[in-house]
Amino acid sequence: MNEDKPINTVKRWLRQHWKMTLGVGFAFALWTTVAVNTGQGGLGF
Repeated sequence: MNEDKPINTVKRWLRQHWKMTLGVGFAFALWTTVAVNTGQGGLGF
């Protein structure tokens, strides 16, 4: 078993799960924007 560089592992994982990562990132960005605009910090909906 060859020693794999962590960055290569990350790249391979991202290539396999990029849609999920994009979805989570988008949801987080949207949630943050809503939280800032409504003046609600953290999980206070």
